Amino acid sequence: MPGAYLFGWDADNSKWVKMACDEDGKLIIDQSMYFEDPPTDGEEGKGPSSNWAFDHAANPAAHHIKFTSIEHDTPDRHALVNLDPLVCSEAEADGKISDHAAIADAHHERYTDAEAVAAVGYNGTKYWSVTGNSFNAIDVLGSDITKHMNGYLIANEDGMEVVCQVILPHGAVVTSVKATGNAAAESANFWLTSIKLSDKSVIDMATAKINSTDTSISSATIDNQNYAYYMTVEVLDTNDELWGATITYTL
Repeated sequence: MPGAYLFGWDADNSKWVKMACDEDGKLIIDQSMYFEDPPTDGEEGKGPSSNWAFDHAANPAAHHIKFTSIEHDTPDRHALVNLDPLVCSEAEADGKISDHAAIADAHHERYTDAEAVAAVGYNGTKYWSVTGNSFNAIDVLGSDITKHMNGYLIANEDGMEVVCQVILPHGAVVTSVKATGNAAAESANFWLTSIKLSDKSVIDMATAKINSTDTSISSATIDNQNYAYYMTVEVLDTNDELWGATITYTL
């Protein structure tokens, strides 16, 4: 537009200067500021020149042979991925594959499912335990219990009933249940119980006196999809102590 000029900032001299144009009004720029021939590795501010890109595309040695879908689906061809087709022929590659397959020390025996289970300690006897002070009074507002900082629970009045949640792995098979406490608490009973989540019906899986063990387990296989599990202890009287409980199971 007549009478209008385009200025650019000269950072070196801290001033505005008029932009240079050719006779058609197009900006005159130094293309080396934006393109390189050849391009520099790691240079992210410039692109390759048209001349370099044309020569690169026309150079057959600059590209590898396309890996076909047939080669991808052939097991022996997987070993050819890292072989330069200009250096190693298909016959030579097949020979290397055959040589590798014949070396016994180059392969290990297949790891079986049983070995994997044994390696991570999945099978065998396992234990779940809980402290006495993890139990809560069933009648929270009307019960007087002390949860001792050392892990056990003390009944401060007669007739206390307490409960705690039990979480075992799905598929575990319970083999024994035991609750422990002081001698005064040995008249109290414990229960391991399941509740069916669809209709709240319950099954007493195990029961015995404090400091005794029950090994006759009903519905012993844990089914976390359909059931939840908990332990109760009753009745604890004044100064009875509940120290904790242990459940033994197998996987």
